[in-house]
Amino acid sequence: MLEEDGGGAIAFSPDGTLLATLRGATTRFCDAATGRTLVVSEQRESAPPRLGSETLLFSPDGSRLATFDGTTTRLYALSERDALAIRERIAPIVADWFSGDVDGAVVSERLAAAKETMAADDWREAAILVLKRCRLRIETRQEERRAALPQAIRSQSPEALGLFAEAVDLAGDDGRRLNELGRDVELAAGEEVEIPPPLLAAATAATRRGVVLHPNDGALLDTLAHLLARQGQFGEATAFQVRALEHATADQRPAIAAFLAELEAKAGQAPGEK
Repeated sequence: MLEEDGGGAIAFSPDGTLLATLRGATTRFCDAATGRTLVVSEQRESAPPRLGSETLLFSPDGSRLATFDGTTTRLYALSERDALAIRERIAPIVADWFSGDVDGAVVSERLAAAKETMAADDWREAAILVLKRCRLRIETRQEERRAALPQAIRSQSPEALGLFAEAVDLAGDDGRRLNELGRDVELAAGEEVEIPPPLLAAATAATRRGVVLHPNDGALLDTLAHLLARQGQFGEATAFQVRALEHATADQRPAIAAFLAELEAKAGQAPGEK
């Protein structure tokens, strides 16, 4: 069954258990009996959808849904409906495992114990939800530490080094995160704030690790060159900045080239480096 109005389009699955709606480029799947949303798919295309032109059509066996938003046709495989039902059933259990802000080790123990009592499909979904929530927690803590770091540096707080170390640990092998943290310290130094030598050394070490992990990342190479120059190591900074220029994007190139010229001049003037 298909109904349309100026507010988009709706369609019921052949067995009557699933309701699909399309408004613009947003497709929503709901439980037909309760109206509860099961999943939402929002697509962004270069060509904007034409409101009022939306069309939905289920296949006769209900295994697929075709949508047309006025510019783009999409096909959804609805073999995932069972997975959606499992997710709806398992999500509250996983949420309870995380209640009280317990640490990841406790949640992992609860997940491992549940494997003995849960159906295989239920347990797999629980494991996926646990991994997603753990990752979100890490990203949230990472952002909190990074947001607090500049103020701690400017206020000369003794907590700055600890905040930085924890943020680096949370960043793991993420080169973009490592670059952001090293750049945060460099930018604070650029504001003529005195950076404690241990923090400057930690920032340099973290950025070096990022370069080892991502040797062709122009932004990381540039950050490392700035941090080395901040410590008076102009020769090594110049070598990294040459590499940064080789791997720079078009947007990065002008600033990197300008700093490279400064470094070459300073390296030529320096009597020697430690």
